[in-house]
Amino acid sequence: MDIAFITSFYNRNCEGRLGRFHDWIHTLREMDSTPFEFNVHTFTQSSPDKTLYSTPKELFGDGDDLWSTRKSKLEFIANFKRMAEDIGNQDPDVLHFIQINFASLLLLKRIDFDGRVIFGPNIGGWFPNRVDKLWLKDTKQELKHKLKYQIRKQYLKATSDHQFVAFSHYHADMLECTGLSKENITVLKPGVHSIFSPNQGTQTILSEIERKSREKETLKLLYVGPKTEYKGYNVFLRALEKVDNVEAKVIGGGNPQLDLIRSLDLEDRVDIQGFVPRELLPQEYNSADVVVIPTIDETAGPNIQIEALACGTPVVLTDVPGMNEYAESDSVVYFPTREPEAIANAIEQAAQNIVQLTESALDNVHRYNAKVTIEQLASLYREINSQ
Repeated sequence: MDIAFITSFYNRNCEGRLGRFHDWIHTLREMDSTPFEFNVHTFTQSSPDKTLYSTPKELFGDGDDLWSTRKSKLEFIANFKRMAEDIGNQDPDVLHFIQINFASLLLLKRIDFDGRVIFGPNIGGWFPNRVDKLWLKDTKQELKHKLKYQIRKQYLKATSDHQFVAFSHYHADMLECTGLSKENITVLKPGVHSIFSPNQGTQTILSEIERKSREKETLKLLYVGPKTEYKGYNVFLRALEKVDNVEAKVIGGGNPQLDLIRSLDLEDRVDIQGFVPRELLPQEYNSADVVVIPTIDETAGPNIQIEALACGTPVVLTDVPGMNEYAESDSVVYFPTREPEAIANAIEQAAQNIVQLTESALDNVHRYNAKVTIEQLASLYREINSQ
């Protein structure tokens, strides 16, 4: 069984853009025996490798530079003919489009493919049933997102006879609200690359956690992601002010809000870092006692939650759809709203139960390996290919 993965962007490194997809590919590449044959076809790339069926022209620049710019569409046009010819030469059994957009629909029509087709899981944006209202901050932004939704809805309607994969049940509900049949949507298991794993044996980690708990050492918190309102960065800082005996490391881009940190008298308790390459994140997760994720709305999990749990590190996060589907309850402490008081209470609860939380997280790290997702995809490919 031969699969053609079609994506707007590919990177041979384990980077965060389309991170879950890249984790599948990198894991497949490292397996001695894969459950299916595969090739990757991409419109843009950064750091190509032999996994690519052919290399994009790069007439308008590197894929990293083109990301989210208008030039990326020009690169799509420049590579359209090449992509169609390469997919035809591969003659796959299944086409798996990682995204859905105008280019993917044109490509599907151009190659006149009579096999099975899958779209997703990277189908995002605003949907009417999203919990988060920050997407619609003002009239102009609201009109923009609603227009994009109508366009996306037409793309989905045009491909509704095909199969789709979603990041979560919450994400599947978004796709279903556009008119897709529930029977055509598969929710993927949350696997990431094996670089996300505990860096020591279970007993060694638990012994150290028990010692720190017994001696009431300072709890080490970790925040990973953009320092933005959407991700809950400000309320996280305000929550820290309300909790004793904790310190936090903050990783990611954006405004660190140093004035707010000073006004809350947190200079000695918050370590502000910039962007950290994804390949270095495992050591950050393994060095933390708890990862705090105060974002309010994520279709994909988010990745940070899954990466942390894959390392055996407990998580404190918002109790909303799309965020509360992935973890055993004994590995996570949820807070009901993004109020500083609620986050502070959740952090204190995590501190009081850190041994049990860590033990449960370590017991369940196997659930978050990309091989689990790959086996699920292989079953789906076999099922639709036999129809």
